[in-house]
Amino acid sequence: MPKRTLLSCLAVALLLPSATARADGPGQVLVDKGLVSQEALDGAELFFRGTFSGNGRTCGTCHPVDNNLTIDPEFISTLPPDDPLFTFDLPPDDGFLEREDLLAPFGLILENVDLDFFDGVPDMPRVDFVMRSVPHTLSLSTSIDSADELAEPQATGWSADGSPDGTLLGFSTGAVAQHFTTSLDRVVGQDFVLPTPQELAAMETYMLSVGRMADLDIDSLTFADAAGERGRDLFLNIDDFPALPGQEAFTGGKCRFCHNNAGADIADQNFNRDTGVEAVVTPARLAATFPIDDGHGSGTEADGRFNVPPLVEAADTGPFFHNNAFDTIEEAVGFYSSDTFNGSPAGLDLSGEGIHLAPGGKEDIAAFLRVVNAAFNIAIAKQRTDAAALVVTKPRPIPCIWGLPCPPPPPEPNEVTITTLLALANVEAQDAVDVLSERSLGAAALVELDLALDLNQQAIAEQDANARKLLIVSAAQHLESAGAALGGGLDFQLGAGNLLF
Repeated sequence: MPKRTLLSCLAVALLLPSATARADGPGQVLVDKGLVSQEALDGAELFFRGTFSGNGRTCGTCHPVDNNLTIDPEFISTLPPDDPLFTFDLPPDDGFLEREDLLAPFGLILENVDLDFFDGVPDMPRVDFVMRSVPHTLSLSTSIDSADELAEPQATGWSADGSPDGTLLGFSTGAVAQHFTTSLDRVVGQDFVLPTPQELAAMETYMLSVGRMADLDIDSLTFADAAGERGRDLFLNIDDFPALPGQEAFTGGKCRFCHNNAGADIADQNFNRDTGVEAVVTPARLAATFPIDDGHGSGTEADGRFNVPPLVEAADTGPFFHNNAFDTIEEAVGFYSSDTFNGSPAGLDLSGEGIHLAPGGKEDIAAFLRVVNAAFNIAIAKQRTDAAALVVTKPRPIPCIWGLPCPPPPPEPNEVTITTLLALANVEAQDAVDVLSERSLGAAALVELDLALDLNQQAIAEQDANARKLLIVSAAQHLESAGAALGGGLDFQLGAGNLLF
């Protein structure tokens, strides 16, 4: 799975503001320039730095901005031992907030999804739990409207069960009680404080402003790589094909039945699905014993269903599924040709013979998803680079006194914002490089990406305002060329929250 090197992770960490930053800190210039709203900035400050008087964790602990707003084993391995993520034992003495044997090696977080922390009834959080991966929080505005058949109003978490009231607005309340607590008693006002209505609204505003604001039109896309073109056609194809002499019958990918336009919705609704993926014997299951995840609902009402995630963001946000069952996008696509999927309720709901891809079909669909993901990375990289160019200022020089050496110019007032935006732009650009190069895709785009990466890195080090701005503008031009080199129609309506950190 493409991820940045430890060096680049540390470089971004050094640029990010401290945990004591305020909404009038480095990000405020983005509001002043009209690039983001004040409420979105306030929400981002709470999301990344709000501890709510708990154990030191924030929402950004599991949704870091420099790792696609999710965590995975490779990213976790770069964290220092005192990172708040590694909060394991809590009072009472036999309590555990996380399973140490499953967090770092497999990227799985302990979730008490069937417990109500606010009903006053004693619970058993060390017995009644499931282990889940951390879903990214990109493009939520395109993917959380639940289908009518689902009891929850919005499809949050992995099975619409992470929010006390079933909404994204209330999700932060559940997250604080679940993950921020200082004891398993979870006493409000003692083990944590709950977000206020105003804070919840601000965090919702931020979360809904991150990633894409609309789905692509997959039918109109064209690709420079033949594999991407074949993968797009196969992704859209819902047909069954008869067996040729000496060959097995095969089908189209039928992906659009659940992922219209490579998103998460059908007719703007997210349908929870039971794909059978919980039955896959994952590496974590081979290493440890933990409860089966029964999906949405609890007890006899559990239905084994999980949310449909958007696919535009998939290629660089693995491992995949709620249980981190597969490491690569090729393996995740291949699952849908398996007997496990075809025998599941979701597989049986498909028309015809389920999904049986012809040889090479898995790789072609994965290539399509890789190119789309890389284009999305590039678009965010350019959005951040453009914003950095807008906030570069030319400080007014300090007047020289006759007979004395002229003093150096004053420091750039927006230095932290500029350098952080450029570093985060390079994180996205590097993700695009990794996603493409792993399958030898996008040769022309890779050339442009390498140039953009180098120019932004030079701009981070440059102190002269005029020279810095020229470097940034040039980097943005190469990013635009990189996106165009991948194909046509890969245009994204991006949210302003991508600029916040």
